[in-house]
Amino acid sequence: GRALPTPMSAKIKASRSLEVVGDLDASQTKPHVDSWAKILVAEDNAVNQVLIRHMLESLNCSFKLVENGELAAQAAQAEAFDLILMDCQMPIMDGYGATRLIRAHEESTTGLRVPIIALTANAMAGDRELCLTAGMDDHLSKPYARKDLRKIIERWLETDLSQPFPGRSKHDQVAKSSDSGLLPTSAQIAPTRAPVARKLDEAALDMLRDLEKSGASGVIAEMVEIYLLETPEKLAQLPNLVHDGKIGEIRLIAHSIKSTSLNLGAMELGAIFSELEQRARSDLLEGALELVDRALEEYTVIRPLLQAMRKTSVAH
Repeated sequence: GRALPTPMSAKIKASRSLEVVGDLDASQTKPHVDSWAKILVAEDNAVNQVLIRHMLESLNCSFKLVENGELAAQAAQAEAFDLILMDCQMPIMDGYGATRLIRAHEESTTGLRVPIIALTANAMAGDRELCLTAGMDDHLSKPYARKDLRKIIERWLETDLSQPFPGRSKHDQVAKSSDSGLLPTSAQIAPTRAPVARKLDEAALDMLRDLEKSGASGVIAEMVEIYLLETPEKLAQLPNLVHDGKIGEIRLIAHSIKSTSLNLGAMELGAIFSELEQRARSDLLEGALELVDRALEEYTVIRPLLQAMRKTSVAH
């Protein structure tokens, strides 16, 4: 396979004054006059948007968030970014198509190559090669922790996000850079957390708790609320989509629920949708309805657990 390009210094200095361009609301655009980097994020999943927004805010990075590849390509052509985080599976235009457009625009204008990091939940053979062929530079596998995102930003922008930024107080510095690359142990965080049934994966939940400890207050409650609102609607669509053989729509829904389920520790549900996604990608829907039935059963099990976790998060 091809070797990944070596990291490059940011082409635009992160210490510059950043301006918001366009009419995105506050949840989609986060400007910082004092920020380490300006990052474009292309992610269509609402739960994942919440997660990465809180992570980037805690790392003192400014960002613009768009929900499909077409908007990502438009934003990259209209504004200067230090780095782009690109989901691979999105509606309207996927991350591969968006990356090709961005690279073509760079070659025809400035000649400067902005690092593009693939955000992918796929572990299937050939995915890494697809990313490289499209023009991406690296990848970050979902679900990822704050420390994973921090490392890949630091690697490609050749900076240290743990260092105090001019204008930040010492107190803010300690709070924003509390991770050392290691998640807190169960013993360290036990006094502030309620017991959660084993159906939810503690390692995944600890990553979210670690993020809240870094200053992203309310991220768990916000993610769970969106998940519980959107997932039933998506689940309800699947039987008819399977019956009608709509492979593409099945794949997108399966990919979306898989990713958010894994982020929230619903590993069994994530595994079911991973299998459904792989079958859809292989144009093989035999047994798909049985998978949908299993998913519905599993969702009824984890739903009250997530509701309880949300209440606990709000209480703290």
